[in-house]
Amino acid sequence: RALGMEGAVAAAAAAVFKGSISSCFEPHLKAYVELEERQLSEHLEKIVAEETWDVDESAQAAVLASAAALFLNIKKVFKRCSQLTRRETLYSLHKVFQRVLHQYAGRLEGQVPAGTAKVTPQEERTVCLIINTAEYCRETVAPLGETIAKVLDKPFCDAIDMAHEEDAFSSVITKALAALVAALEARLDEQLAAMVRTNWATHDAVGDQSEYVTAIAASLTATVPLAAALINANYFRFFCDKLASAMVPKAYANVLKCRRFSEAGAQQLLLDNIAIKQLLLDMPTLGHKLPSAPGSYVKMVNREMGKAEALLKVILSPVEGLCDTFRALLPESPPQDFKTVLDLKGLKKSEQAALTEEWGRRSGASAAAAPS
Repeated sequence: RALGMEGAVAAAAAAVFKGSISSCFEPHLKAYVELEERQLSEHLEKIVAEETWDVDESAQAAVLASAAALFLNIKKVFKRCSQLTRRETLYSLHKVFQRVLHQYAGRLEGQVPAGTAKVTPQEERTVCLIINTAEYCRETVAPLGETIAKVLDKPFCDAIDMAHEEDAFSSVITKALAALVAALEARLDEQLAAMVRTNWATHDAVGDQSEYVTAIAASLTATVPLAAALINANYFRFFCDKLASAMVPKAYANVLKCRRFSEAGAQQLLLDNIAIKQLLLDMPTLGHKLPSAPGSYVKMVNREMGKAEALLKVILSPVEGLCDTFRALLPESPPQDFKTVLDLKGLKKSEQAALTEEWGRRSGASAAAAPS
């Protein structure tokens, strides 16, 4: 129903009056904003100091208690201020919220171990909880910004942007995942070093998998199910991808670092590599976070571990036709690797010289036959 003249005048007067009292106090509320910022900062220090960096096994969400406490306090301060004003002071207070959120992101990141540090199982658990907590914060920041924007009057509501805060927590997640990968990779490197130190030339029989393979299996079983239980499926898949991508090229490189092989020694290492490949293929399903290993992951592990298997098959192949076998099984390997294979086979200098000469002739012929 259309308003009469008197009703229209009354509505216009009410619109002008709305907020007119609080707007008179806006220039004098700077001290209030400073007081709230001091309270928020002191509260942040308190909850971080009291943080145990762990959660109870019975907790519904694997998120640190300090995160929920921080957002609860922010929401209380926001509600308190929005009852006073919906203009510049509330907008200034939202800037305070941003600073406090950045400070909290920094506190979380400060608990992530450095890449070179040795990490205990409890610290690995803490890193997983930090990943979850940073994700919770990242997901909570955007709705907080939307709520503030809905309450603020124009033009302040149009200037709300929490993207930098979301990025800060995303950065924490990235660093924590990298630390989790680096910690397990460092332990696996120690175990793979035992492979390089092994005197494979003394092996005269092939047995069960070597002790270092059993140690690798134990390390994966200790850490991977923990990560699967605590972090979400996307981050767990990222963790598996990064760890496998870091480890599988080392299989080929470490074979080249070994000393001379006996035939039984090369066969034993081939058996060990197949066992390690299976451990890596099974890794995404440890803890039952993923129903099966992603196809791209399986393809990458098979491809890279296949190079180490091919290298060992070359080492096991007869001297006659060695050049052809190397080219067939390792077509992309550099010529230097062929020379290393000759050393690993324990060939005499005269045999190495003859094969190196044959390699050179074949390489020259191949180059001449290649289209220009």
